[in-house]
Amino acid sequence: MAKALGGIGAFSLSEIAEATGLSLAACSRFRAGVRVPHPRHWEALSALVEER
Repeated sequence: MAKALGGIGAFSLSEIAEATGLSLAACSRFRAGVRVPHPRHWEALSALVEER
């Protein structure tokens, strides 16, 4: 999971929101490191990071 969170900074908020189904505001907090996503979103975030 740490790899996915470290890699989401390279993605736009729209890309993260599309992958997770979450709001842009929630994705912004994840990307900024203010919040940690719920474990149910980890797989989607990992897949997003692995695409690149």
